[in-house]
Amino acid sequence: MPNWTKEQQAAIDARGCNLLVAAAAGSGKTAVLVERITQLLLKDGVDIDRLLVVTFTNAAAGEMRERIGAALLKAIDEDIGEDSAHLRRQLNLLPKASISTIHSFCMQVIRKYFHVINLDPGFRIGDETECHLLKLEVMEEVLESEYEKGNPNFLGLVERFSDNRQDAALQELVLNLHSFTQSKPFPQAWLEDQVQNFALEMDKLDDSPWVKTLLSSVIIEIQGIVDLLSEALILCEKPFGPEPYRENILDDLQQINGVLMPAARKGLSALQTAWGQINFSRLKTCRKDAGIDEELKKKVRDLRERAKKALAGLGGGILKSGLEQNIKQLNELYPYMQYLCVLVK
Repeated sequence: MPNWTKEQQAAIDARGCNLLVAAAAGSGKTAVLVERITQLLLKDGVDIDRLLVVTFTNAAAGEMRERIGAALLKAIDEDIGEDSAHLRRQLNLLPKASISTIHSFCMQVIRKYFHVINLDPGFRIGDETECHLLKLEVMEEVLESEYEKGNPNFLGLVERFSDNRQDAALQELVLNLHSFTQSKPFPQAWLEDQVQNFALEMDKLDDSPWVKTLLSSVIIEIQGIVDLLSEALILCEKPFGPEPYRENILDDLQQINGVLMPAARKGLSALQTAWGQINFSRLKTCRKDAGIDEELKKKVRDLRERAKKALAGLGGGILKSGLEQNIKQLNELYPYMQYLCVLVK
């Protein structure tokens, strides 16, 4: 008999409650589940066909069924006092027990009760290619109907997401968005919530998902600038390095670490203000007779130039274009995103 841990034994013995068991791969979850089921059959007198056991794959379902069968046979052979007739009955019921993937179980239920839901019992599951073709047919029907209606917001959507000759890009967008929403518990509600993010107001800017995502990205970019300047500083301090540049690099780092990074953590408005205040001073002159390694000098200048370019393009250039302009662009897209939501639904 296995030596179960305290937690495993608790999972096997628990009754009359919902139970969640979480453990790493290979830690014995399946063995615990098999033992739990076996104990329900042996000690609680439960019939195996009254249980629903759901697995991820057909192979796992087969293994589970096999393990339960082996446990029942072992119990019968050991003859440890359980009701032998009950155990043999469980072996007979095992082949038709609901031990399967969720898809197989649902198919079994639908086939059994097709007359209740008015469904042709000869239905089958479409393969991936068939389902894709059906989606394309429906997509064409939807777009054809929308072209006939001629809604300005629909036409504006077509104009923004298609080229002059075809609307394939819009079709792909709708299908991909539909597919993505199916991973959400409430797809339509989730989609409608996302659309509202385009109706952005200036005073609620820092609470929007756009800004939170942008700021996370900007902080990573700023850290990249710090890394470039730090590398340049190390080269300045090397033997025969361009020591006169050291003061410039230290000043650059002070501005980035002391002004820009804290502002990025406060919000987009603070970041934009701080970004406009950053000024990399002109590099000091290195005398030709100072014995400075020209290769190190060039590397420092290149690193600093890369840092300056990264600073100029921070956040994809959104800081340069102005927050009001970006909010205006999002607001202009709002009615078209609403119609995109209609197409997906």
